[in-house]
Amino acid sequence: MAALRESKKILRNKIRSNLRALDTEVVAEQSKAVARALCGSEQYRRCASIGIFLSMPQGEIQTSSIIRQALADEKRVYVPRVGINFEKCDMEMLRIDHLLSSADEIDTSWPRNKWKIPEPPVLEGEEQLAYGDGAVSVIDLLVMPGVAFDKLGNRLGQGKGYYDR
Repeated sequence: MAALRESKKILRNKIRSNLRALDTEVVAEQSKAVARALCGSEQYRRCASIGIFLSMPQGEIQTSSIIRQALADEKRVYVPRVGINFEKCDMEMLRIDHLLSSADEIDTSWPRNKWKIPEPPVLEGEEQLAYGDGAVSVIDLLVMPGVAFDKLGNRLGQGKGYYDR
């Protein structure tokens, strides 16, 4: 198990280095391609709610256009918040479509966590978690970040296990 953990760490570092070296225009074009493919998919068209990550400043596709499209399509949109207790590595998926007057608010007004990722602000009594009674998720489609994916869709995450939990 320790050898596998070390192998993943080495692979993550190598891929992150390659991702950081990508030109911002390349990332923007790839982000658009992912958005077109996702928003044109049958899974997206059928879903009433979507959970989606908010992008790191670099090294990931940018998800803001997907979030804007989901809001325009009147889908319930959920995003992660991890900044409450970093020691526990807990993550909550919070509904945001009712909090925003526009998707641009995410980029300009939300606080940033220690990785510089925007997160929904803590609002007393207005939060809607992605879990109903009995901890059943209300998210129909979940878009997860990853450092890398193989041809079978297996994911190498950032290493903290947020999405695994």
